[in-house]
Amino acid sequence: MLAKKNRYAIDIEDTELKSGQVKGESKVASISDPETFFLTALNAHKALEEFLGPRSDNQLKKNEMYRQIARDGFSTLENLTKDVTQSTTLNTMNTYLLASGIRSDLVVDSLKTAYTIDQIVKEK
Repeated sequence: MLAKKNRYAIDIEDTELKSGQVKGESKVASISDPETFFLTALNAHKALEEFLGPRSDNQLKKNEMYRQIARDGFSTLENLTKDVTQSTTLNTMNTYLLASGIRSDLVVDSLKTAYTIDQIVKEK
């Protein structure tokens, strides 16, 4: 991994509107599939949680992380929200799978999207 990349971008502002994934100059902040497998094999779950959460496509976690850094000078993953429904990529993939008639438990174990479930709860 160090031979392939010598830095990770901290600027993750340039994102795809459709998927929420980083693009352009910010793409250096994302990690590739082999790097994900490598970190999984090393049991680097906290690194994966950061790379695939606030530094990837979870805007809520990203804003919380930046707020903690501005306030305290550092951020901890334990203090960030654990809400997986805020992940843009997971929600997009889950929607595509449900539209194809494939049941998925990426976000919720239901045949409804997280957005639909939230709307039902708000109506009650």
